[in-house]
Amino acid sequence: MRPSGRAPWEGADLPAAVHLADLAGVDLLGVPRGSASRLLVESALRAAGVRTRIVVESGQRDLITELVIAGVGAAFMPDVAAHEAVARGAVVRRVVPALRLPYGLVHRSGELSATARAFIDHVLRQG
Repeated sequence: MRPSGRAPWEGADLPAAVHLADLAGVDLLGVPRGSASRLLVESALRAAGVRTRIVVESGQRDLITELVIAGVGAAFMPDVAAHEAVARGAVVRRVVPALRLPYGLVHRSGELSATARAFIDHVLRQG
C-alpha cells in the first residue's frame, strides 16, 4: 500500500501526467545500464521515438533524488521511491503510457514451511 494512501503525484497543482514524447532532449539520471528498470525505461523511450541523455548513472536512489532536487536532471522512479522523493521536495508526475515491470515469485522446490506456503497461496490469490 502507498504510504499516504494515494499516488505521489495526486493532489499536486501541476498536471499529473507527463507523456513520454514530452521528454525528448531531457537530461536524465538513471540506474546502471543492464538493470531491469533501466531496460524498461530505455525500451519505452525508444518505442515512443524519444531521445534523451543520461547525465548521471547511479544505483543509489537517495543520490538520484538529491540530484533531481538540485536540478541536475529528471529521473524515473518506482512509486515507493517517489513517495520519499516527494517528502524531500521533489515533484513527481505519472508517466503516460504507464511503465510496468513484471515480477516473478521464486521459491525452492520440495516441501515449504507453513509460512512460505501461506505466502505463496496469498500471492497466487492476488492473481
